[in-house]
Amino acid sequence: MGRQAATDSQNNYTAANTRAAGYSTAAGADSAAITPYLTKNLTNPAGYSPSQMAQMLTASSQSLGGSEAAAMGTGNIMAAHDRSAAGVSAAADQSARDAMKQQSTNALGVDTASTNLANQRQADAATGLQNLYGTNTQAVLSALGLSNAAIGQLTAANQQSATNWTAPLADASSIATGYASHH
Repeated sequence: MGRQAATDSQNNYTAANTRAAGYSTAAGADSAAITPYLTKNLTNPAGYSPSQMAQMLTASSQSLGGSEAAAMGTGNIMAAHDRSAAGVSAAADQSARDAMKQQSTNALGVDTASTNLANQRQADAATGLQNLYGTNTQAVLSALGLSNAAIGQLTAANQQSATNWTAPLADASSIATGYASHH
C-alpha cells in the first residue's frame, strides 16, 4: 500500500507541476497579447478621436444654426405681419449671442466627455492589469500548492513504506531477543 501511495503522490506531483507550467505559459501568452494594450491605455489614455470630436461639434453647430435660422425666420415673419421691423434686429442679435454661448457650452461638453472617456479607459486599464496579474498568479500558485501537497503525500508514503518494510525485521528482532532472554 505504501508503494502505491508513493507512486500516486509522485503522479500527483508531476501533474500539478505540469499544470503550473501550463498556466504559466498561458499567462505569458495572455500577458504578451493584452498587457501592451492595457499599458498604453494606462499611461496614455485617449478620449474621443479628433474626427469624432469634429463630428460632435459639427452636429452641435448645425443644430444651433438651424435654431438661429428659425429665430430669424420667425422674426421676419412677425415683422412682415406687423409691418414693424423695430424689434427684429434686437431679437436677432440676442438669438445670435445665445447661440454662440450655447456653442461654447457644447464645445466644453464635448471636451469634458472626451476627458471623462480617457479617464475611464485609464481606470479600466489599471483594473485590467490588476485582474490579469491576480488571475494568472492565483492559477499558478494554486497548481504549485497542489504540487506541495503531493510532495507531502509522497514523503508520508515513503515514510510509511520504510516503516512497513522494516516492521517484519523489528518483529523478528523482538522475537529473537525474547527467545534469547528465555534460554
